[in-house]
Amino acid sequence: MSKTTRKLTNQDWKSLLFIVLFAIAALTPAIIRGVPASRDLQHHFRLGLAFKEAFSQGDLYPSWLAEANSGYGDASLRFYPPGLGFLLAAVQTVTGNWYSTALLVFTLLTFFGGLGAYLWARSFLAPEMARWAAALFIFMPYRVNELYQSSLLAEYAAAATLPFVFAFTERLCRNGGRRNIAGLAASYALLILTNLPMAVIGSYALAVYLLLRIDRKTLFPTIWKFAGALALGLGASACFWVTVLAELSWQRPDNATSFSRVNFIFASFRAQQEGTNIWYGNLIVLATIAITLPALVLFRRGASSPQTSVWRRLGVLAVFSLLMSTIISFPLWEILPKLKEVQLPWRWLAVTSAVSAVMVAASIDSWKEVAKSNKRPLALLAAGAVLMSLAFTISHPIREARYFSESRFNDIVATVKGIPSNGAWFPKWVGQKFLVMPEQVVAGERAVKVTAWDTEHRAFEIAAGTATEARVRTFYYPLWSASAAGNSLPIRPDEDGTLMIALPPESVSVDLSFREPRRSKISGISSIVSVALIVLLAAIPGRRNSKH
Repeated sequence: MSKTTRKLTNQDWKSLLFIVLFAIAALTPAIIRGVPASRDLQHHFRLGLAFKEAFSQGDLYPSWLAEANSGYGDASLRFYPPGLGFLLAAVQTVTGNWYSTALLVFTLLTFFGGLGAYLWARSFLAPEMARWAAALFIFMPYRVNELYQSSLLAEYAAAATLPFVFAFTERLCRNGGRRNIAGLAASYALLILTNLPMAVIGSYALAVYLLLRIDRKTLFPTIWKFAGALALGLGASACFWVTVLAELSWQRPDNATSFSRVNFIFASFRAQQEGTNIWYGNLIVLATIAITLPALVLFRRGASSPQTSVWRRLGVLAVFSLLMSTIISFPLWEILPKLKEVQLPWRWLAVTSAVSAVMVAASIDSWKEVAKSNKRPLALLAAGAVLMSLAFTISHPIREARYFSESRFNDIVATVKGIPSNGAWFPKWVGQKFLVMPEQVVAGERAVKVTAWDTEHRAFEIAAGTATEARVRTFYYPLWSASAAGNSLPIRPDEDGTLMIALPPESVSVDLSFREPRRSKISGISSIVSVALIVLLAAIPGRRNSKH
């Protein structure tokens, strides 16, 4: 591998500007017309609002989404990865405007994904060609559809980290190095902290990529470094996933979009009539195949060489990820742990898009040579396939998207806090229907005076009377605790999931607090230590390696 593919050059800086321009171009329709109107827009921005409010109180990671469900709250902050909500809140702290924040965050995520594709392509290509991998990844049909049509905003963010995961794995297989370990650890942690389905898919794709790219001569050292990087990534994200594993049994099962054969690409051409969107997914995958096929054909026909061998192995990953979205892969979905929980097999197209972008960029020079030969018609067909895919991306996912104007978007954000949760974020004690009471606390005939009502702490005074239970406008969760005069008060869920507090007959001042368990503190410390180690590894210069 030549030095031009390993050293940061002036061409790299020019490429950064190139990627910025393409990221802005991809978001230009949204900048002009408004924020893409997605189904889960409200969910992400109410999480962003929760983080923003927590920031103002000196808390970086809130525990309970208090205002959801008309003030009863939900546990979404404990089960949904915090990455996108945290980013939205951080950017809004700077801009002071949620509409500008949305457009800026989407542009940053688009740039970040392009930068990852560029970094991965730079493992094989000079900057002049690697930059086209970034441009292609930004405009891949599935990537654009994630943002403009499918409302997969967290997946869009997580898929932007996938190229970084592959890039640092590639560099780790080639050269080892502390900084590559740090890069893989950081990108893998970001993947987990942004979207769990993409983390599962990315983990399996990463295992396949490692098998394809590892050098047998350095097998065990590379595996140890790879395992160490993933362990650091898990440590850095422990503040999130430890809570998920510990409290998963407290969550209501979500069957709204369960795994089904019909969700496979090409599984059913009647899906449009059956009320699903698989028919549209079929079009997306056809457009992805169109943009990828020229590179696959070229490297299949190319002469045998070490470089061609690299592209063929990448082609294996591209084909594997594509097949994982089809019914052909059903046996693997039956046996691989956690894969079914991804629910939607076409999410594998995020991996296909990343690999395809790098491969197509690598094939450009070779297709130029074909165009100068007597096989020019083949080159025209290849260019036509790529242009057809890009034309589909612009004319359908972008042009047919719905957009929220600034005023409409601001109205949505202003009313998003108390909206109902979906089934996945209700504690399992909550009934299908629950009584929304107008008062914050009701204690039978006894008088109640609320003295504090914060996100994770409530206090109220209850007059003397018959021993009874106070009904609090909050869903029961085992981490709520009630006390009076230093003595614990029993709590339980009512039939509909509302929190009930047993009261003695005398007047009491009740303190109701959401208390994180000790494991949360331990996992938080683990994350801080792991992040510090990643930074330390990245700061230590690696030894120069002239092997490649």
